[in-house]
Amino acid sequence: MKHAKIAFLSLAGAAFIFGCASPSKPLPGRAEAAVAGARPEKGLPAGFTDRIWTVSGFNTGSQFVPLEPGHGSDAWVRFASDGTLAGYTGTNNFTGTWKLGGKTAKGTYPLAVNLGGMTRKAAINEIAARFELTFIEDLTKSAALAPGKDVLDLSDSGGVKRLSFVFLKPPQAE
Repeated sequence: MKHAKIAFLSLAGAAFIFGCASPSKPLPGRAEAAVAGARPEKGLPAGFTDRIWTVSGFNTGSQFVPLEPGHGSDAWVRFASDGTLAGYTGTNNFTGTWKLGGKTAKGTYPLAVNLGGMTRKAAINEIAARFELTFIEDLTKSAALAPGKDVLDLSDSGGVKRLSFVFLKPPQAE
């Protein structure tokens, strides 16, 4: 209950700071002003942009650790169709830009991610702080995107998987 309350307060604080009510809306930031008019490459994978992608695995530097979304982390990223991105590390919100190249013979897309800004809240513990640093490092080292049905894998220039994401569809009304 304590962790849920802290997570709620963190999200509520971020919503207040960024002027949005939920992470499903793009989070405005300094990076958006810097890339006004920038556009990502054509030929994007279907369903890639304008979705909240929840982290489902990350690379610690020595191994890839799968996570069950909602149990291991609340981290997510949203690649907006205008070339900006926004996300949440589980502690802090961040913004930036992205650019995707054309599809390669391997079925991946070259990817460039540049972070523009990040809030500076303290993590609730050392593990959360370490995860945040690793998550941001993995995101900025990503050089290729491999899309799948409701999944994304990001790899570095050497082909090492850095991050995995899933798209969690909203629950259906009953």
